[in-house]
Amino acid sequence: MSDIGAFEADLRKMCGYFVLLSARNKKAEGQVSIEIGAGISFVEVCSNLQQASRSRREINLDFRDDFFLVIQREGNALVSQHELSHWLQPGDMVLVDSLEPSEFTFFGEFNKLCFVMLPRGDVLGKALGGSVVGGNFLPRLDPINGAISAMLQKMRQTTSSENGLDSLLRDALLSVLTIMLRETPDREQEYKSPAGNGMDHALRISRQYINSRYRDPDFKIREMADTLRLSMRQVQRSFASLGTTPTKYLLIKRLEHARKEIDQIIAGRRVELISTIAFEAGFSDLSYFQRTFRRAFGNTPRDYLSGIAERVHIDLDASLNHDGSGSVKVTLVA
Repeated sequence: MSDIGAFEADLRKMCGYFVLLSARNKKAEGQVSIEIGAGISFVEVCSNLQQASRSRREINLDFRDDFFLVIQREGNALVSQHELSHWLQPGDMVLVDSLEPSEFTFFGEFNKLCFVMLPRGDVLGKALGGSVVGGNFLPRLDPINGAISAMLQKMRQTTSSENGLDSLLRDALLSVLTIMLRETPDREQEYKSPAGNGMDHALRISRQYINSRYRDPDFKIREMADTLRLSMRQVQRSFASLGTTPTKYLLIKRLEHARKEIDQIIAGRRVELISTIAFEAGFSDLSYFQRTFRRAFGNTPRDYLSGIAERVHIDLDASLNHDGSGSVKVTLVA
């Protein structure tokens, strides 16, 4: 693993400018590697970071013109674009537009993702209506996810253009990708799990229910099951197919809501107390909120708000040369 300076430089070179956030009490480390297959770049990114984001300011610095097909390899992450957030488990994938603001929030000690760099012109050439929104999500159990994963694996094994195989693979990938693009980014995906349609239905309606009511401090999983006419076993088994539990899913939704609203205070767009935000997110116990926030993000809510977390950022005042390049200073702010 490289130190944070080398990691940031490699990430910037391969994926563009990001503002990085790491926990103060942890040594920030990461590694970026690139592989070319069938003319497509595969960038593997692993780190112990807490967050990586691209705002309009970062986007204006690197002039990238790609779509990132992001595949979660290890760990868990929330990927946000266009005010939509998708919780990625290993095997899930999401399409991110490099020209639109995006944010990656990581949970746990270690995360690994693969960025498949897709040229904008190629993606738009296959898209219906010539436009792509970005933020489209495919869970690992969706059959289209499996088809895309298989083609990506074959592409990584193809190192030459003999017989035009690389071109055929790129065209096949983009053709299957159009099915993913037909889904609106915020649509709840329906897919078949090994347990059959009953579990699919239970998972879909349970997630929808939690997504719409997680801010209610009196929310109870058992009451949800009763309302949806599901047994607790059905609910628990449906979330187990995603490698989690309904209680953890509810907690993640509340924590992410609270973190985003604290970011609004940092940006000067809110003035409320942290306790107000905690209650707004659905927490009724402030001590519990503080403990779980620290476990998830590496800092207490107050430390996070005060900027005690180490923030790796770019000196946006650096002057750009006429060719679009320029010196960029990376600093650590405690």
